[in-house]
Amino acid sequence: MRITILLSLIFALGGCTSQITFDSSHVDTIIKVGEALKAPVSDFQFTIDSSWLIALKTPDEKIQGSITKIKIHDHLIYTLDELQSKNLNVYDFNGNYVRSIGNIGKGPQELLNISDFCIYQEQIFLIDNITERIQIFSTTSGKFLKTVPLSFRPHEMEVINDNQYLFELSEYNQGHEDRFQRYNLVVTDSLFQPQTFFLSHPKTKDNSVQYISINNPFNRVKDSIYYFSTITDAVYQFSIDSLTQCVYFDFGRQYSIPTDLKYDDNKFTKYAQRHDYAYFVESPILLENYIAGILRVNKKKFFVLTDRQECFVKEISLNDYNALDPVFCIGAYGNTLISTIDDVGLQQFKAKNLFSEQITNHENYNFILFSKLK
Repeated sequence: MRITILLSLIFALGGCTSQITFDSSHVDTIIKVGEALKAPVSDFQFTIDSSWLIALKTPDEKIQGSITKIKIHDHLIYTLDELQSKNLNVYDFNGNYVRSIGNIGKGPQELLNISDFCIYQEQIFLIDNITERIQIFSTTSGKFLKTVPLSFRPHEMEVINDNQYLFELSEYNQGHEDRFQRYNLVVTDSLFQPQTFFLSHPKTKDNSVQYISINNPFNRVKDSIYYFSTITDAVYQFSIDSLTQCVYFDFGRQYSIPTDLKYDDNKFTKYAQRHDYAYFVESPILLENYIAGILRVNKKKFFVLTDRQECFVKEISLNDYNALDPVFCIGAYGNTLISTIDDVGLQQFKAKNLFSEQITNHENYNFILFSKLK
């Protein structure tokens, strides 16, 4: 029997705090990842309806070294490179460059670092976690709209509705109020004033806790927002007035990370090299009917795909994998996964003459793979 627990969120002025303790026996779905790891599959083509590749034609001055996040909105592709170029680029579905959003700098409309972006209705929200502010732009024109200062340092963000915003807090909130250091999530009102905090973690005397965090922990599917917690190995669903613990990834005794290591990133890194701990390298991506993600187990990587009933994993071997398998997934829309393509995969596409010699040899292009699942 599937059991769902709804926890009411109290959105009252003055703020309150809520601590959620996770119980794997009270979730909608339990994914047996540990069992799937013992019997990996050879490929994922049995789950894929169709695939197509898009070359993103980028001007020299807007080259993206790598893409860490992709969003689709109004038939446009938004790609973020937060590690190297720190550009948010926009393309059409033919891969033609449309514009870039936001400029790097210290000016009133600029950002020192884009740690995340989200899109809601006709607005693009760019988070600068260094200056602790949000720059908002128009989706239709790309023009700057306004700057919003924050009273905390965010890591990631999603918009719940017109009056509520959801933030994952950065682990580097020293100097701010105690609650910004002790909780993972905060919900703010329309003026970005904190109201409700969720998912507390232990606090040491020197505030040295650095819990395991990963990029893109938020997923929006239709009208719901999902958050993946590395501490509980669970996905939580946010809606307008409730929070549901909906998916738990069961790694089993062999692959589970001891809880104390999850609150000490340095200690975890040291021990992970010698144990078969399983953990997501990037946040799992939720689609309409599937969940996909990339696991690391010791020095190996595995691609995980589940329809919430069956779970399949495939080892990602750089010397031997099918380029049509969406093993480097970083985005989705509907029931379609979006993945980046590495040099090995690109050479496979080139060998199959899927692109012209001119395009495949163009060093300024990024390539993304769309995989529509059955």
